[in-house]
Amino acid sequence: AAASSSSLRPYPYPHPMFHEQDGKAAAIFVDSETKVVDRLRQNPSLTGVIRKDACIADSSGRANNWAMGFTASCQELRQGHGLFHTTVNTLRRELERVDRLQSVVLHHSLAGGTGSGVGSALLQYLREACPALTITTSSLGPFSSGDCATQWYNTAFALNALTEYADAVLYRDNDHLLGHHLLTAAAAS
Repeated sequence: AAASSSSLRPYPYPHPMFHEQDGKAAAIFVDSETKVVDRLRQNPSLTGVIRKDACIADSSGRANNWAMGFTASCQELRQGHGLFHTTVNTLRRELERVDRLQSVVLHHSLAGGTGSGVGSALLQYLREACPALTITTSSLGPFSSGDCATQWYNTAFALNALTEYADAVLYRDNDHLLGHHLLTAAAAS
């Protein structure tokens, strides 16, 4: 026998991370490279939780450069097309599904062009569109010995946007997360 739709819901409602109407996550996923977002879209264990139209990607890339991510986002919003324009429209639809919006959480990387540049543009957009909104970020810093020459510049520019537009920042660096992961994996084996 098939399970009822109410038994598939991971949490009782109302739950701030899921929409009551369909049980889907109140989230959007954005990248300027399709690889990661495509894995989310195609993961069979997530089909009941993530709406496919909330997974936004294109193949434009942001060249691991904050300036390319930020300025391209501003241009795309003005021109009415592109990754950032699609992101803002999808975000607007997500926000309209909520009865009373109090806060958002932005999870992003600080090292590359999308997380740092597009993330900064999205923070600025959110702050200007919803001044009373509480914006919290979960920001992932670069590896201390990363392979991207611009990662420290990207991080510096993104941190500036975080101080200007975010209400709270939860920061972790990749070195710390990898160390924790390795310790956990070693303990499990």
